[in-house]
Amino acid sequence: MVSRLISGSLGDSTINLSGGETATLLISASGNTDIDTVLSSSIGTLSTSIGLGQIVIVYPSGSSMGVPTSIQQSFNSTAGGVVPAFNVDGNGFGIEGAKLHSIDLVSPYDGYSKYFVVGRTTKDTIASNIIMRLVNSSGSLPS
Repeated sequence: MVSRLISGSLGDSTINLSGGETATLLISASGNTDIDTVLSSSIGTLSTSIGLGQIVIVYPSGSSMGVPTSIQQSFNSTAGGVVPAFNVDGNGFGIEGAKLHSIDLVSPYDGYSKYFVVGRTTKDTIASNIIMRLVNSSGSLPS
């Protein structure tokens, strides 16, 4: 998927991946605050019934939006760190495994050439909705 994003597929409604799988753009949002505020306020609860799938969050580097620079698996106050917290189908928030990648696009998208990609390390089964958060590592799990 990352190679497809780098080569120009960022923003496409669907991206064909190796092995016959497809990545589908579920929602797009923008903001000039931090990424967690965009996720919680602009996106909120995302209604989808994708079944089994991997969640990926992509955001620009160098914009006015505050962006995390590392993924943490606990609330440990690491500077620039965020904790991925997901609530799938109303079952409550839990800390989820994720990785952070930095990519440089071949051609700029929305005026930016460098993006961060947060990808879950496992797939989620989503029957009806998901709330995605990247909570500051000095914060706490949302309720």
